[in-house]
Amino acid sequence: MPISMRNIPLTTGLIILGFYILISFLSWITLKNLIKNSRHYKMYRTFFWIFTALQTLSFGMLFIYPFNTSTSTRYSFYFFYNSILICDIFSRFPLVAGSILFPFVSRNTEKHYIISVGSFVLSISVLLIFFWGFSFGPRTLSVKNIDLSFEHLPDSFDGYRLAQISDLHLGSFQSEKMLDRVIEVNNRFNPDIMVFTGDLVNNFSYEADKWKEMMAGFKATKKIAVPGNHDYGYYYRWPDEMMKEENYQGILNSYHHLGYVLLKNSAIKLKSESDSIYVVGVENWGHPPFPQYADLNKATTGIPENSFKILLSHDPAHWDSVVKYMDNFPITLSGHSHGLQWGIKLAGIEFSLIYLSRNKWAGLYEYNENFLYVNRGLGTIGIPIRIDMPAEITLITLRKK
Repeated sequence: MPISMRNIPLTTGLIILGFYILISFLSWITLKNLIKNSRHYKMYRTFFWIFTALQTLSFGMLFIYPFNTSTSTRYSFYFFYNSILICDIFSRFPLVAGSILFPFVSRNTEKHYIISVGSFVLSISVLLIFFWGFSFGPRTLSVKNIDLSFEHLPDSFDGYRLAQISDLHLGSFQSEKMLDRVIEVNNRFNPDIMVFTGDLVNNFSYEADKWKEMMAGFKATKKIAVPGNHDYGYYYRWPDEMMKEENYQGILNSYHHLGYVLLKNSAIKLKSESDSIYVVGVENWGHPPFPQYADLNKATTGIPENSFKILLSHDPAHWDSVVKYMDNFPITLSGHSHGLQWGIKLAGIEFSLIYLSRNKWAGLYEYNENFLYVNRGLGTIGIPIRIDMPAEITLITLRKK
């Protein structure tokens, strides 16, 4: 496990800068065709290239040299810059497309102008979509209700209610009103158990401090959690191992102060009348560079073989690579992916670019009667945006077939 995973390698950084400069030149070709007859042409040109130069310089200083990203605690600053950068890059794509189209319409000045206007309108539309995603997207809540039926569910657990939340990332969480709505939905559902599937903070134990009073408002007979990849503090370059360990213990304590039973390769037995089921929780398991700390053998030690088990595992890659091929975990609950915090839904089909890196990223999946549910999370990381990928609380009801 590397000490930090937030610094961008020099080669990668230079490739990103080269790509940005390329799309800047292509964008300018379209803009120049649109404004070349304007009396303010020189002013527009100067502004465009000064802004482009500042973006290039800022990216280099923040992410390439002097490599201080992993020692920064200023999330709001980095996330603000990331927001500007993402808006800038994606709003240039329609302009790039316009410049690529120019050679296909010969030297027809009128058609070039029409293409330039269309590209510019699309560029502004992209900016408006991102503005909505930054301002309203993170404050939009989706309530998912699911019924899951099983033949071997104990009779007295028919109708058992679980509420799941995930990925709060309290270091960058902004909206008390949003959290109030989540608490209200949870308490109205009146769950038998509430589960939290990891990433309470971004890096540091103190991030949870100001939220402890509000978080105590979640009501359930039992609250259970597992750690996520951010809860290990690996995204910060610690001066020494002692500080890193103190921070980690502080994060674990935060879970306990919030009333959660934190499962780290362990399990808890739940009883209803004369029946029982088990909630098994493992530490984070993901594809490299994410750690693989989950130990299912250790977590299930002492549990009768035919018991009904619910598995909590932060990263859905664990289910997709390991758990789904096993017969003893009918339900796995995960989070981690956030659905990339943006996607699109057409004709009821939801898609996100995160599919290019993982095909289990949000919602319900099944393999040989083993179910995985991936919660889209409540918080944001990297950039404070959600576009057609709202924050989520999942309400699950178990049914006896």
